[in-house]
Amino acid sequence: MSARVTPPSAEEATVLAAGSAALLEEPELRSWLPPPEVAAPFVAEIGGLRDSPLVLSQVAQEERVREVLRRAAASFFPPAVLARRLEGTAYLLAETGRAPAAQRALAVALLARARPADVMEIPLVAALVERAVGGLLAETTARAEESRRGSLVVTPGQYLKDRASSRRARAISGYEMWMSRRVS
Repeated sequence: MSARVTPPSAEEATVLAAGSAALLEEPELRSWLPPPEVAAPFVAEIGGLRDSPLVLSQVAQEERVREVLRRAAASFFPPAVLARRLEGTAYLLAETGRAPAAQRALAVALLARARPADVMEIPLVAALVERAVGGLLAETTARAEESRRGSLVVTPGQYLKDRASSRRARAISGYEMWMSRRVS
């Protein structure tokens, strides 16, 4: 532990951890993302949920995705390992004159140890998982959309999405026509 930073109390840790996503701006944490091949199974699972032939409510689908992300967080950042890494990083941050960032790192470490089941609720962890899975998911979704354009098979989810976008387009088109008549 560095003498340059005081470890936060449990109450302070909660407040400090709320802004912990800002730690991603520190160069020491930029390399913490897992490689794409480690995130790929979670991305595939989320893609499978979205393309499922079962039509789920938006709420049910989002809850399933959140569960996949919770498992990804536990896999990528086991709470005990995360806490140890953050404590080491906090020392480095403190010794290089970045005491506020060091305190945030210590706060997240404290919360990860105290509530390991809720590690995904910590903004830093959520942001790390979002970057790891979200970037790869966006890439995968773009490739899938491109291949679907030429496909004759449409999943229920794709049908609903296409239907909603065509409704939106008709509504916008109707509004534009109404405005043009009004202006004329």
